[in-house]
Amino acid sequence: MSETNPTAQVDDVMEALAGPVEGGDRSGEGFREHVERAESEFELTDVATSIGVLVDRLGQDPTDLRALESLIVLGLAHPEALEQGHVPLAQEGKRLAVLFEHRGEYDRAHALLDLLADRMPADKRIGHQLASMLRRNGKSDRLLERYLTRANEAVAADRPKDAITWLQEALLVDRSRRDIARMIRDLRFQVVERRARALRFVKRALATVCFAGVLGGLYWWEREAESAYDALPVADVKELSTLRERLASIDGLMETYPMWLGMWKASSERAELRVSIQKVVSAQAEADRQREEERARQLAHAESANLRGDVHTENGDFTSALADYRECLDVAPADWPNRARVEANVAALLKWQTTADGTKQ
Repeated sequence: MSETNPTAQVDDVMEALAGPVEGGDRSGEGFREHVERAESEFELTDVATSIGVLVDRLGQDPTDLRALESLIVLGLAHPEALEQGHVPLAQEGKRLAVLFEHRGEYDRAHALLDLLADRMPADKRIGHQLASMLRRNGKSDRLLERYLTRANEAVAADRPKDAITWLQEALLVDRSRRDIARMIRDLRFQVVERRARALRFVKRALATVCFAGVLGGLYWWEREAESAYDALPVADVKELSTLRERLASIDGLMETYPMWLGMWKASSERAELRVSIQKVVSAQAEADRQREEERARQLAHAESANLRGDVHTENGDFTSALADYRECLDVAPADWPNRARVEANVAALLKWQTTADGTKQ
């Protein structure tokens, strides 16, 4: 049909799509064959022209069954082209099925509705119309077979819920089928078991995610604590200020990270720092005490030598007084209050000594 003349006569188009007027195959299989031929032989360029020709024909005579049949065959073969022509395939298809039924062509009506239901599964009204037609025409066995086929297809596609729906429809057709009721129970158990497995999987997945999150959080916590610990200022065991700074830093770290794997190491170091600080404080106190004792000894010595010098001066023994005052200056601390007076005494005695030595000469 790829070389179909766009101006082809309507009868030619209908004969190509619906077969000859007389002697054609009027069965359901014949209808399906016409659809398959239209799918393989009609190209999209021909389809648009043919749809226009058939729509014009139906506009002139809406009761033209062959024109409507040709249009539906073409629409089933190329539904996208029919949509572009703004022809409602489902609506017109169901109308054609009713016309087939009225003419007694039940197989063609069933085949048409079956094809429509396959191509448009979302339109539940097509399936209902097919079921009603099969019941009216005493074809409950075919309806049952159709439902069972759909159920098997749903099971094969791993859609047990859809299969249950089709089996329930089949059970409404023949309530004596215990095997169908048993299949429904089995599928329901399968759905419940699948839901339970999915729930268990979700729980395990959530537990795994939570566990991984906890491990990740612990790892991050440990890494941050170790980094903070490594960044603390280093202490000199001989410097009290650095020891106290290190101890204060560890105290702050323990408040920020009260629980971590390295806390025992930090706690042990904190105890060692306190001992070291106590030792340094004790050593400094001992050194201060020794300095105070040495100062007191020096002051006592200086006061004693100064007193002897004063006594020797009063007795006129200036030579001995000079020796005592010099001894006093040697042992007295630099900030001794009487140093200036003793230095003045020494200067006076040296001057006297120089004068005396000059007189003797």
